[in-house]
Amino acid sequence: MTLLIIIVAVIIGVKKEEQDYLSRLNAAFSDFDISSTSDIYKYKASKNNVESFILLGESRGYNGNILIAVLIDENEELKRIKILKHSETYSFYKKIENKKYLDTFLNKSISDFYQDDSVPDAISGATYTSGGVYNAMINASGLLSGKQSKASIDKKTKINIGLPELCLILLYLMGFFNYLILAKHRNLVRWLSIFISIIGLGFIGKKLLTIANIGSFIMGDFPDFQSFFFWYLLLAGILMGIILGNKNHYCNWVCPFGRIQDLLALIGGGKPRFLKYRKIFIKIQNIAALLAIASGIIYRNPAMTSYEVFSGMFAFTGSGILFISLGIFIVLSLFIKNPWCNYACPVKPSINYLRRIRKILLPEPK
Repeated sequence: MTLLIIIVAVIIGVKKEEQDYLSRLNAAFSDFDISSTSDIYKYKASKNNVESFILLGESRGYNGNILIAVLIDENEELKRIKILKHSETYSFYKKIENKKYLDTFLNKSISDFYQDDSVPDAISGATYTSGGVYNAMINASGLLSGKQSKASIDKKTKINIGLPELCLILLYLMGFFNYLILAKHRNLVRWLSIFISIIGLGFIGKKLLTIANIGSFIMGDFPDFQSFFFWYLLLAGILMGIILGNKNHYCNWVCPFGRIQDLLALIGGGKPRFLKYRKIFIKIQNIAALLAIASGIIYRNPAMTSYEVFSGMFAFTGSGILFISLGIFIVLSLFIKNPWCNYACPVKPSINYLRRIRKILLPEPK
């Protein structure tokens, strides 16, 4: 049933994606009369007998492609910019809004993009998102000029091994070879893994697996290997853990928010609770995760239905509801062991689903 729902969601999402962009543009530029041209990325926009153009541009962001609509007047100046579609994590997209990044392009001429100093500073903490917005802008303006900008966001051609990648490799090694660690050293290794996860991946790297990532992968949105090496390394570790030992090493060793809950449980004496109702809670958790992923796929925006509290904890951004939810789970973690992981997180059911498939395909010998 789960597989069927995902397949249906993908089919519906593809059909919605194939629909004409005109309806989205009419909603975003409701004060203009918009008509299509022979190019699906170029539209005419009329207002008070003055004709302008709306150009569409698309480029890769953090979780997926960003689609931008740019209104250009008769003098080839940018007068209005709308993001029609994106798959960015809420906290990263919010940084773009808060910094009014789109406003830095307004009233600029298309020719300005062909100057070496035309690249605006990337938004700290949202480098890939701001880079995706800029490159989408370049792609849109290029439709009218037929040129390519000399300026560009730094595109990595080599695999970048930094602190997050090193931390991830080390955490996976700890998880895979935990059985080789002597009993007297296991507490030390566990504390070391907690520190590496929270500091290296959480507060410094800000790299956590979310249903936005999962939804993007299901939609076939695979980023380039060099620039997004961390995510391929993360995915490889998850699959290896499942295939070789049917283990969920990500949730048990890697996830920074899981390790935060481990610390809080030690401080408050949190213990496993509600075991009597555990199966009911897990079913609710599974259904919520499935609905969120399927809805994100249907609307071609996996981040839209993401409800993790990670951005509030490690990026200090998010909606009011997110921070309230985060506070609730922090308090609960003092008394209940890993309440988010066990009863709310959508990532754990997703990985466990792959484990169920593995169990069917590769049953354990009796």
